[in-house]
Amino acid sequence: VKKVPVKFTSDKDLAAAPEFLLKDSVRVRLGTGFPTYLQNGTRWRLTGRTEVGSVYSTKDQIVTVEASNIYEAMLVVSNRNITGFYLPVEKLLVPVSPPIPIRTEP
Repeated sequence: VKKVPVKFTSDKDLAAAPEFLLKDSVRVRLGTGFPTYLQNGTRWRLTGRTEVGSVYSTKDQIVTVEASNIYEAMLVVSNRNITGFYLPVEKLLVPVSPPIPIRTEP
């Protein structure tokens, strides 16, 4: 899986962090043979930002990216499109190409 360095900036005021609800299930293919599934009805909270989008986490499901290893992941979204997954332990981005549109509600 392709991993690229990004600059992550934490959202300082997590109490007021924007959230959204994912309206549809999404299967994200990363070219590894192991897609990442996002469940509909999960609530996502802004955690920080990168140059490719806002980084969101959820307590409603465990999000991983699987290749030669399994990595903890956070969702990266820009303009209601999934642009990648941020790997917080490795501090790297796994880009999604092309971006995947998602339907959300506040």
